[in-house]
Amino acid sequence: AGLIALGGTASYSSAAQATAYNTTVNPAVTTLANGDTVTTTNQLGISDISAVSPGVQIGSGGKITVNSTFNSSDATPAAGQRGAVVLKNNVLNNLGTASEVTASYTSGTYPVANNALYGIYLGPTADLKADGLKVNVSSTASAGDIYGIVGQSAMDLGTGSSISVNGTSGYAGGIGVAKSLKADHLTMDVHGATSVAMTVSNNATVDLGSGSKINSSATSIINGINMSSGSSLVADNLTLTLKPEAGSTSAQGGPAIMINGSNASANLKNNSTIRTEASGSSGVYIFATNSTFSADNNLNVTTTGINSQGLIAQGTGSVVNTGTNATITTYGDTTYS
Repeated sequence: AGLIALGGTASYSSAAQATAYNTTVNPAVTTLANGDTVTTTNQLGISDISAVSPGVQIGSGGKITVNSTFNSSDATPAAGQRGAVVLKNNVLNNLGTASEVTASYTSGTYPVANNALYGIYLGPTADLKADGLKVNVSSTASAGDIYGIVGQSAMDLGTGSSISVNGTSGYAGGIGVAKSLKADHLTMDVHGATSVAMTVSNNATVDLGSGSKINSSATSIINGINMSSGSSLVADNLTLTLKPEAGSTSAQGGPAIMINGSNASANLKNNSTIRTEASGSSGVYIFATNSTFSADNNLNVTTTGINSQGLIAQGTGSVVNTGTNATITTYGDTTYS
């Protein structure tokens, strides 16, 4: 469908005829190219579990659109996960520029056999490269978990990618990082009964570049970035906001940044802002040994709500260093910095 290989690098032909698919596409069999669309109901959009597949290779400047909907009658896919894009191949997959991936769950409750829905799911050896990627995941189901991207592999989202996750009940997760994530000017909005913007697993690395904006909202429990042992986070000019969903009066806030494992580190460099607006919320909470949170200049942390907390470090050897010109403000009954 118009893919051209030049010296081992995938590119695209602008004159090629785009193809519209209405069934699951397997890149091991079918070559996707610039302008192609994949629209499926009750089945995966793109599924690749082949060890010898060339993967998805759209190339710089090319884009694809994937839109998959599911409901409670769906059987568990052979790939093992339910989502718009499920990749378990052994290559670097390139989704090009400004590609759009949408996964939605439209009715009923999730099947017991597999209660999670993914925009993109990546196996341990299926790396991902994209620029300006747009991922939208939504659910009106009465149960189940939804995720924007879960990557067991290396992910490079380039500049200007966005992730939107909206659920009416259950758990909503933005990005799960098991190995590494790089992104610049990333925008993420996560909404659910319980929300977690990002989960960073043991020894995983996250580089959010400059100017990323992350919002996490929920009706019950609100969380930001959760970090495990040995993991690291670096960002410059980051804006991280936690707040209850509109009209919610009982939402409880967790930490905007939670370091819950030893030897982990988070550095927000310059001009970063953390804001939480729920009872029990905190800006940064270290509950581990030998872990660090630091900023270089102009850190601004504001928390509001009963028992809200600014910065907390608990654990032998753990350190908080706010750098120069930091402002830490807490509002509400029984608040402290």
